[in-house]
Amino acid sequence: MFKILIFLISVPNWFHTHMHPSYPSDLYIIGVGWGTSLEEAKLKALVDIGKQIEVTVKSEEEIITIWKKYSSQIVDPYTEIVSKLKEEVKPISLKNIKWAETIYEEGNYYVMAVLDKRVYSRILVNEIMDALSKIDNLIISAKDYENSGNVIIALKCLDRALDLLYSMRAKYSILMILRPYDLPQLDDITKEIEITNKITGLIQGLNLEIVYSDSKLKVRRNEELKLTVRFTYEDKPLYPVKIKFVYEDGEIAGESYTDKDGIAVIRFLPSTTSHFIEIFPDVNFSIIKGMLDVYDIRIKCKYVVMSGGFITLKTFLPIESKIKNILTEGGYEIAKNARCVLKIELYKAKEKLFERTIEVGVKVEVYDRKRRLTIAEFDYESYGTGRYREAYYEALNDIAEQMQLNLLSKLDNVFSRYLLKEPDFLYERFSLLKGWYKSE
Repeated sequence: MFKILIFLISVPNWFHTHMHPSYPSDLYIIGVGWGTSLEEAKLKALVDIGKQIEVTVKSEEEIITIWKKYSSQIVDPYTEIVSKLKEEVKPISLKNIKWAETIYEEGNYYVMAVLDKRVYSRILVNEIMDALSKIDNLIISAKDYENSGNVIIALKCLDRALDLLYSMRAKYSILMILRPYDLPQLDDITKEIEITNKITGLIQGLNLEIVYSDSKLKVRRNEELKLTVRFTYEDKPLYPVKIKFVYEDGEIAGESYTDKDGIAVIRFLPSTTSHFIEIFPDVNFSIIKGMLDVYDIRIKCKYVVMSGGFITLKTFLPIESKIKNILTEGGYEIAKNARCVLKIELYKAKEKLFERTIEVGVKVEVYDRKRRLTIAEFDYESYGTGRYREAYYEALNDIAEQMQLNLLSKLDNVFSRYLLKEPDFLYERFSLLKGWYKSE
């Protein structure tokens, strides 16, 4: 209690009240700070002034209500005000601060910083008018770039104009607190609508498309995949624009700049953990970046990494040649001594005499020779009509068509899980004399 009493006696009155007879509150903002060093005390005083302005602006419900009423769908004005305020409060700490009082008591410094509202208001007015002039010039430049076919630079000009507009609003809101009279005319709502309409019109004319891909986005393990895309505005090529290719997990697959035809080409080694790749123009926009997503200026395409490797096929069914074709088209090589064995056999051929139909079932077993265990099983079933032999072949041919549609994807699902633990599973071949060995 005694220490607290000494502190209260030694600390000057203005430190507690933020009031000083020489600096009336209608003309000045007072910030106070203390610390064991003069630098620490001054820093706290500057922060104190910044907080007073920020809190005052946040409490201006009328301003926020008006801005929300006329806001566009793209940005939330209140969010923009707060974020921009944090940037605009910082310069206050470096401009037009007067150190009115400095006291050293009991090992501590106590300082009072004063911001003259009139002086700072004049600075804000000049900055606002300067921003308005820059915004108008950027809009004119954007139109010139658009006419010359440089749409990306035009968008960057409009993006910068929008950024300046929100920064200007933050300064204007501070100005309304410092000097709520004789304010400059600010037709920012009309200006924002004009800018955003121009941005929307340009973005809607953009188009990004795939013009070529290797084997319809199918590739074997450890093989490169080639993708070619074209970026245009109203069917006119855009260049040079950086196009980014990103895996589904966020890892960058590569980057490429468009040429004079708007073409960007990339060769990449597909990720084994992701089967999608996103393609989009990598443009450095600060405000309108999200609008590219809104208008879907990006491509999300799926690719298939075929497992490949060696498979031993064991079947005595009449559709054996069709099954071999399916496997070889999928990147697999048929080998007698592969570690992985695909056993395909008939498990059901049930004839219904009165209906003159036959129900046929085929079992597919994926067998690991090395571990001597079955790692997957799935069935195919179909019906045939007519005499037994014709009905039997009809059912088998239908099963072959089913396999053509999904056998490879079923095998890929099985192997993708297995290959995580044993990457060379499909590349091992068995020899009675030499044992297991890896085959390239």
